[in-house]
Parts: sequence; structure tokens; C-alpha cells
Amino acid sequence: MVFFAFVLLIVIAFLLWRIAERVPDLLFHLSEIQKDMDAVRRHVEEKQVD
Repeated sequence: MVFFAFVLLIVIAFLLWRIAERVPDLLFHLSEIQKDMDAVRRHVEEKQVD
């Protein structure tokens, strides 16, 4: 039972490490999406003013 708990702990630690490794990329992509959405919003607002 102790061995199973140890293996489970290792698996959880590995998954958390993999998730933490990808956080900077996710934040970068979210900021890029936010910039794109802002550009689209400004473009739509310019079309409505004309």
C-alpha cells in the first residue's frame, strides 16, 4: 500500500510539473488573443462610426 501511495505521489508531482511548465506559454497565448480581440473591437467600432 505504501508503494502505491508513493507511485501516486510521483505521478501527481509529474503532472503538476508538466502543467507548471506550460503556464508561461498559456499566458503568452492568452495575451495574444486579448490583443487580437481588442484589434477586432476597434475595427468594428471604426466601421460603426462611419
